[in-house]
Parts: sequence; C-alpha cells; structure tokens
Amino acid sequence: MANPRTLVKSPTLSWGFYGHRLQLYRRTVPHNDFQVLLRWAENMPRGAAVFTSNVDGQFQKAGFRDDVVAECHGSIHMLQCSEVCTDAIWSSDTFEPVIDEADCRLLNTLPTCPHSRVFRLRLR
Repeated sequence: MANPRTLVKSPTLSWGFYGHRLQLYRRTVPHNDFQVLLRWAENMPRGAAVFTSNVDGQFQKAGFRDDVVAECHGSIHMLQCSEVCTDAIWSSDTFEPVIDEADCRLLNTLPTCPHSRVFRLRLR
C-alpha cells in the first residue's frame, strides 16, 4: 500500500488502507508513558526534542509542541499533492474517510488537492 503505484492504480484501496489508519489514530489516546516523557522534557533546563518514526501524531496529542517533534516518516495527519503542482502540505482534518473495512476500500469521495485533483499522504 505504501507506494505511489497503488495510489494511482487503485486509489480507493490505497485510501481505504490509509483512511482506516487515520481514523484509528484520531481516536487513539496516548498512553501514560507519553506524559512521563513530557514531564521529563518540561523539567529539562533547555527543554527537549522528539525524533520519531511514528506517523500517528501521539506525541502532539500528549502535549508536545509541533516545533519540537521531528517525524522522519512524515505524518498521516498531513496531506500533499501526488502531482507536481505544489510542495505545500496541509492538514487532513477536513477529510473524514468512510471505509468498507471488509474490502479495505474508501467509499466516499477521494480527497482533492486545492491546486490539482489528487492527494497522497505526506510521507517525507
């Protein structure tokens, strides 16, 4: 699923896969260890930064500021056009995927780029 070919060849399958995960991550509550890390960071004289391979946004949900979290694989909560129309990224907050979980397919309209017609997940 995690390749541009699948997005082009079967966009409803690709968005079914990522849309399902997006819904899960939106509902997930960070476990208590995130609060432990946040307290440690807040008590450090110069603060702390996070470098994570997670794409779920749990550090931010736990209270870490965006500017101290580096997500090396990007974030499922950000979108970018799959065409070469812009380098801009934007929030996926307005996209509410409706998924057929048995078939792993997006049932509602594919998200669209404000500059073109196709989106992909921002996976840096």
